[in-house]
Amino acid sequence: MLVQFHTSLGQFYDRHYSRRRRYALAVLVPCVSLARLIRDLVLSRIALDPERRAELADNIEAWRRLLSGQWRQSPVSHGQPKS
Repeated sequence: MLVQFHTSLGQFYDRHYSRRRRYALAVLVPCVSLARLIRDLVLSRIALDPERRAELADNIEAWRRLLSGQWRQSPVSHGQPKS
């Protein structure tokens, strides 16, 4: 769900914001994802509840996918035909 949200956010920015703001988003998402990945890795080491550990494992996978760039899948065509 986290990756889907960021993919949708990227598409929204592509349609409605300037190049400068799209660049800011492209820089900000990996920075925040890295910080949250580190946080969740630490929390997963100290969490005792199995449900909490499973939730953290899901989040860790999502942060890794975001860091790999999967949230920027393909540019939005804005209704223009693909060449």
